[in-house]
Amino acid sequence: MYRCGNRRVISDTEDTDEILALQEKMLDLSNDAIFAWKLNGGIIYWNDGASKLYGYTKREAVGTSSHSLLQAEYPSDPHEFITVLNEKGEWSGNLEHVTKAGKKIVVEARRQVIVNSRQQKIVLETNRDITEQTRIAVQSQQDRNRILANALRLKDDLLLLLMAAKNDLAAEVETLNTLYKLNSNFIVKRDLPTVYSEILHAAITETHTSKGSIQLFDEDSRKLIIILSHGLSGKFQEYYSCIGLDAGSCGKAYQRKRRIIVKDVRLSPIFKDKPALSVLLSDDILSEQSTPLISSSGKIVGVLNTYYSETKSFSDREIRLLDMIARLAADVIERTNTEYALLQSEQNALKLVEELKKSDKNKNVFLNTLSHELRNPLATIVTGLSLMDMLEINPKNRETLDIVIRQTRQLRRLIDDLLDLTRLTNNKIKLKKEQFDLNKLAQAVVRDNTLIFQERDVDLDIEMGDRPVFITADPVRISQIIGNLLNNSLKFSKAGGKTTLSVKTHDSSAFVIVKDNGKGIDAKFLPELFEPFKQADSSLDRQNGGLGLGLSIVKGIAELHGGSVSAYSDGIGKGAQFTIFLPAMCPAE
Repeated sequence: MYRCGNRRVISDTEDTDEILALQEKMLDLSNDAIFAWKLNGGIIYWNDGASKLYGYTKREAVGTSSHSLLQAEYPSDPHEFITVLNEKGEWSGNLEHVTKAGKKIVVEARRQVIVNSRQQKIVLETNRDITEQTRIAVQSQQDRNRILANALRLKDDLLLLLMAAKNDLAAEVETLNTLYKLNSNFIVKRDLPTVYSEILHAAITETHTSKGSIQLFDEDSRKLIIILSHGLSGKFQEYYSCIGLDAGSCGKAYQRKRRIIVKDVRLSPIFKDKPALSVLLSDDILSEQSTPLISSSGKIVGVLNTYYSETKSFSDREIRLLDMIARLAADVIERTNTEYALLQSEQNALKLVEELKKSDKNKNVFLNTLSHELRNPLATIVTGLSLMDMLEINPKNRETLDIVIRQTRQLRRLIDDLLDLTRLTNNKIKLKKEQFDLNKLAQAVVRDNTLIFQERDVDLDIEMGDRPVFITADPVRISQIIGNLLNNSLKFSKAGGKTTLSVKTHDSSAFVIVKDNGKGIDAKFLPELFEPFKQADSSLDRQNGGLGLGLSIVKGIAELHGGSVSAYSDGIGKGAQFTIFLPAMCPAE
């Protein structure tokens, strides 16, 4: 009887040899390596699967020790392994074997102890090649380990990045707080000395130094002038107090409109063989930077300088902060200077206005006094001329008398114009309004001026509608301004010319239009036409007399009535048209 432990395996009554031969053929069909070996001896069976796996033929394998043939590596001491197999009768696990070709393989082994009829213990071993699966598993584990290691490294890197980002963010917040405080202080403290102090303090604090200066450009001297410094000796301040644009890094920064950094003044060509080098070294300065103060509008107003006792390397944050401080400082300085200039300009303007008011008042007083002083003796002259006109005198004297009478009338007209102007300016004219027909008043004015137009050989026509045009106004003043327009037209008309006076209505307005074909008006003079003492021909030998007050009086009286006056001309030589607008009443039925 063959037994496996206490189990009965083969009956004595069976044909043992035939069964064993059949089993051997069946085992050879298996892809697994199957072989048997005595517990204390060599291999007694070796199937085709074992030959394929290990490379040994049955002849080479049978009779040899499986341990030595396959160079098995056990998970524990081989003797302990035999002891366990003896006690339990079976074992399974993974082993490392070496093939005939010297290749190491991993097998999944199952071993079972059986007892033959001679009471010998035989080990039946089945091995399946799991080298590739093991390699894949090992590789997967290695990949997992590598991924885990990378993840841990990435975690550490991320933590470092987060810490760096946190530090950067804290630095940026600190920068923004600094700029916010600066800007707030600039808004509250408007005086420039305080602004300069805040700028310099921020620059030297944020770049970790104790020395700095601010230079502003002086337009007159074309030099940079120190207006504030900190931590610098008297010798340094004296040397740099007023320096040209061709000296030092500050001059180059201003000229080039960009920051100049000198890492080591001893090696810089800027200071080579220059007196400035000894000045810097005597103040224990090895590095410096000069940042131009350029405003948002692009104007450069000066330079911000900081100095260092060691060779200085600037961080990106320090550079950004210097740029922002410089820009903010330049904007504040420019704005403050502009505000100061505007304040000065405003004060000067107010002073000028007061002087002009005083001058205008004095002028009005003078004109009013002059007009009255001239009018009194002129009245006596007019009276005397009237008496002389009643006498019989020879023709030659008569001609002279007529000339004097005409010039006296003109002089009286000029004096009346001066009086009217001063009254209009001082709001002293009192209107005596009444209702009247504008057509009739216009006809009367034309009749009064017909003779003088005839003397100058200028036609004077009147155009009006059949129905009356009633207005409420001062008839004397309306007659005066219509007469002024006719007189103005006559002055600029040649012999053979023509002037037309028209009265029209539209909606609630009445229009008095005086149109001529005379000299015309230059377009550039039209805006000034109604200003006092303004004449297109301002030369001393101008052909037409007068003070240039007639049209300004027309404008003033028209506006007193709630109306206005306008002028139009196509240009020199093309005549002119003046239109008076007056509020009208409804025409009488």
